Amino acid sequence: MAFKFSREPQTVKPVSTENRYINTSIPCPGTLEILEELDNFESRSMHGQIPIVWDSAEDFNIFDIKKNKFIDFTSAIFFSNVGHSNKRVINSINEMLQKPLLGCYAYANEMRSKYIKKLVDFCGDSFEKAFLLSAGTEATAPM
Repeated sequence: MAFKFSREPQTVKPVSTENRYINTSIPCPGTLEILEELDNFESRSMHGQIPIVWDSAEDFNIFDIKKNKFIDFTSAIFFSNVGHSNKRVINSINEMLQKPLLGCYAYANEMRSKYIKKLVDFCGDSFEKAFLLSAGTEATAPM
């Protein structure tokens, strides 16, 4: 059986530093109800994380549903280069949402053309072309 974090709230001393703020028990009030709802309707493969319900994130900090602030040591594969809530990324996403064109997969669009050129230029002489995929499973070839 896999390790399972306790969901029993623990009283902790308040913390107030530049990158951490904790002013409730951990997990905070309201967490258990949300985790139990997920237990009922979500595959267990998505469970097993530290019992913190994320509410928002900025740069390398995450905030739970009671505004406790933690340092995010977990999402580096997604945000290590740009940080959570990066304004440039948010602006670009909002620009695309206003298009309106949420996706066209393999069909041509101007944004993909601009991005592919920028990506190839960034890679210098290492690449002549690039191919965008929506998941790593598409990029995996059988041996």
